[in-house]
Amino acid sequence: MKLLVIIYQMSKFRYLPGVIPFTFILTFIVAATVATLFQRLIISRRRSETPIYGRNRLNSWQRFFYGYPYEFVYQSSWKGLFGNYISMYLLLVWRICAFLYFFGIVFLWNYIRTNGSNAYFFSLWNINLITSYYFLTVVASLIGVRHHQRYIDHQETLITSSDANPDSYNYWSNSLTQFGYIVQILYEITGSTAFFITFVTFMTLDSRMLFWNLNDHFVTTSSVLVELLLSRLVIRWEHVIFTIIWGLMYLIFIWAMVVLGVLSDWPYHFLKTDTSMVFFWYFALVAFLIFFYIIFVFLGWLKVSFILSLETLVNMIFHSRQK
Repeated sequence: MKLLVIIYQMSKFRYLPGVIPFTFILTFIVAATVATLFQRLIISRRRSETPIYGRNRLNSWQRFFYGYPYEFVYQSSWKGLFGNYISMYLLLVWRICAFLYFFGIVFLWNYIRTNGSNAYFFSLWNINLITSYYFLTVVASLIGVRHHQRYIDHQETLITSSDANPDSYNYWSNSLTQFGYIVQILYEITGSTAFFITFVTFMTLDSRMLFWNLNDHFVTTSSVLVELLLSRLVIRWEHVIFTIIWGLMYLIFIWAMVVLGVLSDWPYHFLKTDTSMVFFWYFALVAFLIFFYIIFVFLGWLKVSFILSLETLVNMIFHSRQK
């Protein structure tokens, strides 16, 4: 009997020794491709641009990691139509409501309902990430709203001053600016993985319109779309590598849990390593993460184009009425 149990356990890991390096190689290929494209298409084009905040020229890694200025974290895309303060406070209220909902109803309720047993599912990893994201954005928005008028005064002083120190271009401290970069990266990972999870769940796993299923796998994506519509955050295509790394971190965790016996079986059928089809499934996972990240980038570009067109239309109507 014990021999049969051992044979069964070993059969679950038949292709695992090959799947692990295969997944790491895929990640390396994606990272190398993104880095090469970024170096050739972005860095070469930015060499003649003014460095961020007037500092010394940034190296390739800094340009890759650094995001947009901190004001992009707390300002809204609709500031041109509704004004800075109304749009900022609207964004802040939305983020507070989203955090309370995800932390109270989705995050805590999930752990209470399952006694933490669903912590091994990627959907809960996404819920943890999105809850953390909304908490950090609430903090970022509160800081931004509180200091926004000082930031405006600082910018006006720079415009009127002819001998301003280039290092003083940035009103925000280095630590706060880097905090803003982290929030932007979390936003990119959260949004793309939310789309990925919603698609995989309702297309291949469980399409039932149950309360827990909608909360775990649909409300997340819906909230990301609202955040995309309201916030000024920008999705950078080269940061797709962070989404791949997030997925790889989950796989490493699951590999360890199954091999060590903490989990008696794989949480998803396509992660099983008992057949050679596992190589196809793992390749498909990486491909779909990239695909949904591209969709997220496209939606961000579409949002910006729509708002600019709407602002142009409103200005045309306003000026025509004045005449």
